[in-house]
Amino acid sequence: MATIGITEDAPRLHGGALEFWQAKDHEIILSGPYETGKTFAALYKLHALLSLYKNASALMVRKTYRSLRTSAMATYERKVLVVPPSHPKSAIKPYGGEAPDFYQYPNGSRLNVGGMDNADKFLSAEFDFIYVNQAEELFLDDWEKLAGRATGARAMRLFRRLWAIAIQDHRRTGLSKGNPSACWKAVMLTTLCFTIRTNRTGQRRAGGRYLFWTV
Repeated sequence: MATIGITEDAPRLHGGALEFWQAKDHEIILSGPYETGKTFAALYKLHALLSLYKNASALMVRKTYRSLRTSAMATYERKVLVVPPSHPKSAIKPYGGEAPDFYQYPNGSRLNVGGMDNADKFLSAEFDFIYVNQAEELFLDDWEKLAGRATGARAMRLFRRLWAIAIQDHRRTGLSKGNPSACWKAVMLTTLCFTIRTNRTGQRRAGGRYLFWTV
């Protein structure tokens, strides 16, 4: 039987990453330079929600599945989960071989993964949570399509979320209908989301509580 355990020896979020963790808005973008804890903060929040709410459905997505596989999915498997999903003692199981289509949690929750280069695989579904990795790569049409799928219909109608991380860069600061390098302000006005900026490391070791599944 799989149960949730808690350890105190884990990264503790602070700064913009902590604001992101605590935010309850429907649409959120966390932006900042490289190596500031954005990806970990987003993935750990996703993992915690899927662990705590049974039968929840989430989507992790990037512009292409190939880039997602070598970035956010690798971080999820190596840094968020206590043991890799391929390990016999892992309660969270990948399905789809070496290129998983989803990760199944023992409480019935599911983390789907995909790329906007093959969006037909998941855009017909509805999700409680959607996490966009490297949102600066997306077009505005991509974002709006994803926003329409964050319905909370699976398990959590009153707690649906669409969030994203983006690299803060003066040349690539947002989304537009035809160019993924327009202005974040356009997205904020169109989707009524907000941006939290983090300019320092968003995580540090020691003092944090960490959820993990035991078998």
